[in-house]
Amino acid sequence: MRLFYLVLSYLLAPFVVLILVWKGLGNRDYWERFEERFGFGHSRTRRPAVWLHAVSVGEVMAASSLIRALRAEFPDLPVVVTTVTPTGARRVADLFG
Repeated sequence: MRLFYLVLSYLLAPFVVLILVWKGLGNRDYWERFEERFGFGHSRTRRPAVWLHAVSVGEVMAASSLIRALRAEFPDLPVVVTTVTPTGARRVADLFG
């Protein structure tokens, strides 16, 4: 079953790229951090970090308590949050800087 989903995701990836480019024509924010949507984002830290990926604003809000708990428990551990939507990225910036 894993192989099926892997092949399906590779087959659908070009269409996802086209959709994101199309959305970017109307909202240029979709072209920022384009690589994050496909797991190729880069961290701004060279140290080991916890990486959380939230697709949308709803997932950012759901993950915010986890992020706060991680930051409180491990203040020296960087937490990297990537998103798919520009509104999700803005929400992360609003919540955590």
